[in-house]
Amino acid sequence: MVLADGGIAERIHSGNVPELLKSIPQWVLWKYQHIPGKDKPKKPPFQPGGRAASVDDPQGWCSYTQAMAALDTGHYQGVGFMLENSGIVVIDLDNCLRDIDGVRRITRTARQVFDLAQSYTEVSPSGKGLHIFLRGSLPAENGHPVLGMKSDKGEMYAAKRYITITGERVGEQREIRTDQEAIHQIYALLKPPRQQPRPEPETIRRYQPITRDDQALLKKAGEARNGAKFTRLCSGDITGYRSRSEAQLALIAMLVYWTNGDEGQVERLFKASNMYRQDEELQQKWDTVHRSDGATYGEMTIEKATQTSRQL
Repeated sequence: MVLADGGIAERIHSGNVPELLKSIPQWVLWKYQHIPGKDKPKKPPFQPGGRAASVDDPQGWCSYTQAMAALDTGHYQGVGFMLENSGIVVIDLDNCLRDIDGVRRITRTARQVFDLAQSYTEVSPSGKGLHIFLRGSLPAENGHPVLGMKSDKGEMYAAKRYITITGERVGEQREIRTDQEAIHQIYALLKPPRQQPRPEPETIRRYQPITRDDQALLKKAGEARNGAKFTRLCSGDITGYRSRSEAQLALIAMLVYWTNGDEGQVERLFKASNMYRQDEELQQKWDTVHRSDGATYGEMTIEKATQTSRQL
């Protein structure tokens, strides 16, 4: 299907989608969002009416039938399912399918997970990953429930997340099995190794050195009409702003303007500034996931600043 904006909708193999998922009215839609400086597009969730959907707002979710009807309008590229309170755990394995001499191969870790789960599995929209579904819950850590886990080997989610659905089934299992033991085994397999005690912050901060082009850009920005303000913000001076977060947003908006929206350069320059280096709390949360589409706090802040920069 050709979309209204010229894109192509993903084909949904509706007959393969498990009846359990179809019966729960927690469906949303999605479409690709290409971000300058990023290779992988985002897939933010939407309501059938076109407004953004959220993991925290069930009013914006819909039934499977409504989602498929909205997909037929040509304004979206696929459908997805909100995991919140569904009792379903999803294992998300990226880039685990490889095309070798025309034959699709699965990586060793993905094969281990697939064999442990023995449950409904489908290919992700990229065609290179797998989504594996099980009924149960993630193990608790330190007495607290775990809603999600991400490592180099894979990801697992039980809440605060939506998962894209394609219906491109892998294997013979058509339904989602209940198997808490398998969930624990897969969690142990994918979980990152226990980290050593953290050294002092000065020894673990890995700042990307700024390039000669970066230095030229900073010089140009510092000599502009509002250069004095730019220089103050880079130094960490928040005079004239109601809060540190407001000052941070202002600096990032300026960087977005001067870099023409190059997110990689914006992040590199911001992390090189004292505004970032002097804020331990910001450093701790900058790279953590804060949205259902996997966007980090830093990515969300840059997105917000991009809107602000248009007013500069």
